[in-house]
This record gives sequence, C-alpha cells and structure tokens, in this order.
Amino acid sequence: MNPICRRPRRYDRTRPRGAVYVAVLATAALASVMILAGLTALTAGERVRRTTEASARARHLASGALQRALTNPRNNAAWRDELSKGVSLGTSAFGGDQTTVTVTGPGGADVRASLSDPIIVIATAKAGAANHTLRATLTPRAFPLPALAAGLVGNLGVAFDSAKVDAMLPVYSNATMVATVSLIDTPVQSIGSRSGGTYNQGTSALASPVELPTFAKAAEHYLQVGTVVPWASLGGSNLDRRVIGPSHPPGGVTGNTQGVYVIDCQGNNLTLRRSRLSGTLVLRNVGLLTVSNTVLLEPAVEGFPVLIVEGSIDINLDGSALSESGQGTNYNPVGMPYLNSTDADTTDTYLANIAGIVYASGNLSIRGSVSLRGWALARGYLGVGVLGDSVAALISDVLGGNLLGLGGVLGGTPTYTNALTHRADRPSQPPPGFRQSPEFEIRDAHVVQVVE
Repeated sequence: MNPICRRPRRYDRTRPRGAVYVAVLATAALASVMILAGLTALTAGERVRRTTEASARARHLASGALQRALTNPRNNAAWRDELSKGVSLGTSAFGGDQTTVTVTGPGGADVRASLSDPIIVIATAKAGAANHTLRATLTPRAFPLPALAAGLVGNLGVAFDSAKVDAMLPVYSNATMVATVSLIDTPVQSIGSRSGGTYNQGTSALASPVELPTFAKAAEHYLQVGTVVPWASLGGSNLDRRVIGPSHPPGGVTGNTQGVYVIDCQGNNLTLRRSRLSGTLVLRNVGLLTVSNTVLLEPAVEGFPVLIVEGSIDINLDGSALSESGQGTNYNPVGMPYLNSTDADTTDTYLANIAGIVYASGNLSIRGSVSLRGWALARGYLGVGVLGDSVAALISDVLGGNLLGLGGVLGGTPTYTNALTHRADRPSQPPPGFRQSPEFEIRDAHVVQVVE
C-alpha cells in the first residue's frame, strides 16, 4: 500500500500519558522528602536527647569524683603526701564513661610545699561526647583549739603553791583548781571548784571542758617531718650545754631543715639543761623530762611547738641568764644564728626563755623562776610551784580544809618561791596538731564549673 494513502494512527486515550508518569514521580519524590525530613527530625531529636543525657551523666560523674576526692580532708603532711602520690585519685572508667581527678597547689605548686597553701582539686568527667569539669579550692583553716585561748591548761586539775603568776592569758582547768600562798594575776576558769587564793582577776566557771589533743594527734605532723635520733646516740640521759637546731642536730644525725627531732626515750628519764634549742623536740616514751638550771628554747619554725612529750615534764629554772662564758659554750655558732647573728666567741649572754607550745601527755610542773612566751598544756595535772605528781595531793589537802599547802603557813607576808611570767597572745596561725577540725574550709563559692 502506498504509505501516503495510509490512515493516520489514532491515539488510545486510555493509555497513561508522560505527564501522568511525571506526576507520579513527583508525588513519590515528595513522599520521600517528607519521610526523610521526618527521619531527620527524629534523628536530631534523638541526638538532643542523647546529648542531654550525656551532659547530665557527665555532671553527675564529675560531682561524684570530686566528693570522693574530698572525703575526710586533713591538713597534715601525711594527707598531702597521699594526695601528691595520687592515692584514691587518677582516672576511673565506668563503661564508656571516664573521670579524672588531679590536685595541685597554687600556680601548679606541689601540694606538699606548705601546710598553709590551699589545694586545688579538679574533677573532669567524659560521658559520650559531653565533658564536665569541676574545680574546688580547699583553704586551710587556721582556727586554734580553744585551749590556746589560755596560757596554762591542766586537764585533770591545776594547783599553785607559793607561786606568783603574771600572765597575759587566763588559766583553764578541766577539773578543780586550788592555790595556796599564791598570787595569780590573771583570770582563772575551771569546770570544778576554785579554792584558795589569791586570784587577783577573779574566777569563773568554764562552760565546757577544753579539748587537749592526745599525743598521737599533737605529734602526728612532727613525726612525719622530723628526723629520728636514736636514744643510744645521745651518749646518756643528760643533754647539757647543747646547741640544737636545723644544722646542729643532736646525736650526730643528719640535720632537719625545720629543726624537728624525734627521740624515743624507751622509758628513760631525760634532762635538758644549760642548753639552747632552736627547733622542736618530740620525745616518745619518756619517764620524766626535766628542764633545769637555765635554757633558751624556741622553735625554728615560727608557731611550731617547742616540746611535745609523751610523758611528764618538770620545768625548774633558776632565773639566771644563759651565759656563754659561764657555760664555756658558744650558743650562736655558724648555722645557729641568734637575732640573725653568729660568731665564734664565748662572750654572749642570753635571757633564759621558753617560747612556743610546751605539751605533756602526762603531768606538767613549772617551778623556780620561769619566763614563758607560749602555752603550757598538760593532759594530766598542771602545777605551778608544785610537782605535777603532787598536784592531786595538794588539791585533796585544800578541799579537805588543810590550807597549809606545800608552800608554808598562811598569814603574815607571803613569800613566793616560784615565779612565772607569761607573755603570749592567742595564735592567729596555730600549728599542726593544735587546730580545730575540720582543718579545711570548702565553701560553695569555691566549687566552680570550668568552662572549656
């Protein structure tokens, strides 16, 4: 057939057109976009939820790590040494989460540098993609034990016999207080009765007993930082005409930069006389420490105790000066300055004096003529003009109506054979072992979030 004569093809209108396909494809694409948008919105919401949960978990972990690090803080050499070694600190993992705790002193200093330095504790937690860091500053407290508000404290009782006392701070007794043939020129306070006289500045009751530390607590820091001196190296039980200080150790041991020396007396008595001490003596297991004749005792570190004794102390001085020529001893040789001066002669003279805290876990007696620029603390009896071991008997005599005491008959012009002059204010920076607990102050304002 001639193609020119062929009839034109008719289109079937029932068949789909290309436009319909396009419409269907557009609809499918739109649906896909809507589904993808929904999935995207769902994924974003899940991410927000997971991020929120991770942030909360990180905050919780950082807070817990910080609390654990600050459990039972104690401002002493042992605790700071423990911190410096990372004990109970470091990095901990919990599943996929992690916490890290670090400690430092101011400006990155070693936490062991000084007990007066604050400690900075940083706790960082990582949970998922979230990080949270908390920093706490621990500021050492410097509140003294209430006992240091007094110049003299006796735990089991206080007695004065034939004594004249001129003190800047009051006298405390956690029990009874008695005075025979005595003149006490400072306020006195006690839990029990106050008998005898004369109390020039009045008497009153203590509201509650004042805390006196045990030997273990009083000596803890000094046992950590002190140098041990073997008993056998002393060459006997008499420290006479000795010069003891940071670069002049007793017993030939290595010197201690803070002048702290620890001696286990093994139950023996020890005598310290005609000597100069610039340091802190910690005496363990001593029968009786006798400080006699004339001495110049003061700590090498300002504020430190001068004597910490596990046992009893009898201070019985004659009031004379410490004379280099009289004792044939140079008390300010090289390495042992007095008022920043040293020399090689034996022509100097020093006023006898005891400075700093004198602590006895047993009884403490002060007799003769004594100048004290510090505190006398006895966990046993404290006696002025009477041996500590005799205080209980004197108290019993006075309370029993026998006012003769040990110093002589009352009446007429009294004679005071013992004189104590005390000069010291309540310390603003009390030494370790004589501070109130807790010894760190952590305020809310000192715990801050670190923004990274």
